[in-house]
Amino acid sequence: MWVVVFALSLTIPWIWWRHGVSGMLLLALAMGTTVTLDFLLNRFRFESSSVVTGFLVALLLPAYAPPWLAVFASSIAVVFGRWMWGGLGKNKVNPAVFSRVAIVVLFPQWYRPPLSILDTVTRASPLAKEMGSLPYSLSDWIYGNQVGSLAEAFPLAVFGGGLLLCFLRVVDWRVPLYYLASITFFVLLLPGGDRVIGHADWAVGDPLFHIFSGGVPLAAFFLLTDPVTSPFWRKARIRFAVIAGLATVFVRYYTPYPDGVGFAVLICNLLVPLLDILEGRGTEALPGPGAKPKSKVCTLL
Repeated sequence: MWVVVFALSLTIPWIWWRHGVSGMLLLALAMGTTVTLDFLLNRFRFESSSVVTGFLVALLLPAYAPPWLAVFASSIAVVFGRWMWGGLGKNKVNPAVFSRVAIVVLFPQWYRPPLSILDTVTRASPLAKEMGSLPYSLSDWIYGNQVGSLAEAFPLAVFGGGLLLCFLRVVDWRVPLYYLASITFFVLLLPGGDRVIGHADWAVGDPLFHIFSGGVPLAAFFLLTDPVTSPFWRKARIRFAVIAGLATVFVRYYTPYPDGVGFAVLICNLLVPLLDILEGRGTEALPGPGAKPKSKVCTLL
């Protein structure tokens, strides 16, 4: 978990540079809330996973969110995203993603950038429904020159941290690879819906825009690879990543929600038991052939 924290911390200098004290305050409040609540609910025992959860909650928050929203989102992640299922390691969905989806549904206004913070450089986020017809600059997304979540301060930092995790074999490299590849495939395959046609036709059929925008980099390396809420079997993880890619593009193309990542990850988390059962009779398990399934799969069987 501390390796994951280190990989996530590569975003901190860019959050400070782009959002200053307000961005760092959101990060501190989110992490402080998750660590405190987990410590109390876990009978006064500290768990490093609490730090990871708080970090992820903060990175999924809008950069212009008020401080109270960070505390509220972190509380949802711990109470309803983790302990409602039985505590640490027993949750069936990623707590940070559960919190993100809950906030989008309860407070959608915070995912529409206020006009006061927009200018001719950042413009409205192209992931917003009222995105306008101006084409985006790919360099703006790669270098974080847009209004969005804290994770979008510098997407290359997220990619760098994720590649570090793959290199150290902390996460399975197949998940980000197949997720990003499936997004590319479905963006090129599917026609645009009313969600983008007439608002940003240039976003249809452009894989680079969808890969570098929103929470896709964070989902590819840090959310979909969560060991508790991802499949145990190797082939199941590949299907898991492909379904997540399809769901991400579907939500972005055909629904009014600004980013499909949260919904995609949440849907795939709920499908994990089924995917594991379908592959449970195979032999290609991680960490090696012949490894026993997770207890949750045995329970379901």
